[in-house]
Amino acid sequence: MKQYKGQYMEMATAIGFCYLIKREVINKIGVLKVGYGLGNFEDTEYCIRA
Repeated sequence: MKQYKGQYMEMATAIGFCYLIKREVINKIGVLKVGYGLGNFEDTEYCIRA
């Protein structure tokens, strides 16, 4: 992983269970929607809104 240090890639969505999200993003688009339930595309929907 050292070869990627300091680099980043733009991606359409980020799938995962732990995010670091800037407060300004949360203030702008809100939080994850709970209606989806865990593992049911709530993370994908959030990325689309962002």
